[in-house]
Amino acid sequence: MAHVLGHADLFVHSRWFAGLGTQVAELLASNAARVEAWVEEVGAPAVESLLDRLHPLSELLDPDLLLAGRFRTATSPSDLLGLLLQRAELEPWERDLVRIVREEAYALLPPRLTRVINEGWASLWHSTLLPGGPLASHEVGEAARTHARATAVGAGGLNPHRLGLELLRHASACGLDPFALRAALDDVALVEATFDAAFAASPAWAELAAARGGERRPWPEERAALVGELANAGRPRLRGECEGDVLTLVHDHDGRDLELDEAGAVLQGLASLWRGEVQLLTLESGRGLRLRAGAGAVLEREEWPQALERCRVL
Repeated sequence: MAHVLGHADLFVHSRWFAGLGTQVAELLASNAARVEAWVEEVGAPAVESLLDRLHPLSELLDPDLLLAGRFRTATSPSDLLGLLLQRAELEPWERDLVRIVREEAYALLPPRLTRVINEGWASLWHSTLLPGGPLASHEVGEAARTHARATAVGAGGLNPHRLGLELLRHASACGLDPFALRAALDDVALVEATFDAAFAASPAWAELAAARGGERRPWPEERAALVGELANAGRPRLRGECEGDVLTLVHDHDGRDLELDEAGAVLQGLASLWRGEVQLLTLESGRGLRLRAGAGAVLEREEWPQALERCRVL
């Protein structure tokens, strides 16, 4: 209960959740009813096929549109579903389903952007409130074991409970206000604000870094790698640019190449909605690459040196 109350406190005060309002459950229920209505009208196979094509696009969003609920009235080049609503020639049922998927994607984005600070905040409060507090003597041991399991550092993984907890404890030790941090920051901003030379030298980070594997690096490099891992909820950054009838997706490269088979499948699904040619400009092993697809056309892949000029390297 103490852990859940920590989550609830962050949900109420974090600016990343504020733009959603308090009717998310009602929104999801209303959307489910609309989907069922379209199933009745156009058939389950058509609806399921469209939802399958929209699902990977639902992770390619613009987090800044969350603030103050701007996604309801605005779009941006990084908001690919918004771009479809704005520019694609969709049937009424397709447009409504794109709108539904986009609404729900933005409703589910804040937990993805705040996983570390969210789990860290909840862990901080259950570990602060319970010892010497409301627990009976026979409950203390079980609470300690539960905390240990939740914050354990496993090989090859990044435990958000433990990382968030240690960053928030370090922030408090440095005189930062943890309440202000939980209200303002997402995971990337938390790391940028609290991961300093002292944290990098701490036993807590030594344990976390050892579990991640690899050789230790200067702390700015370790912080940059962690920021890159958490940025944009771990998804690629793509910008949509309309060039006549062609929709071009430009990859802002963060040092990690795309899974090209997955990207190609996404591109083909997007082309079927765009009703025309869609291309993706990216980098692979430092080389410029272009993938092209059209409605009903076979995917093409080719070296494209011009991509080096258009793909920003982050």
